[in-house]
Amino acid sequence: MTLITMTELKNDLKKYTDLAKFEDIIITKQGKPHVKLVNVSRNKTDILNELAGSLPSDIDVEKILEQRLLEL
Repeated sequence: MTLITMTELKNDLKKYTDLAKFEDIIITKQGKPHVKLVNVSRNKTDILNELAGSLPSDIDVEKILEQRLLEL
């Protein structure tokens, strides 16, 4: 994860959008985290790991989603 200022982002947008393909970019405003720049095609399991903590490597994300939809 890379931490940059809003000014750095404005000055070199292409560099940081290219870098966001590989890692998250935290953009600060007045020294505080303001926005997170992420790759839109990230793996669903990676996103779930961030939200719910560590997941077993053999988890079937699609199956879990189907089960959740059936519960609605």
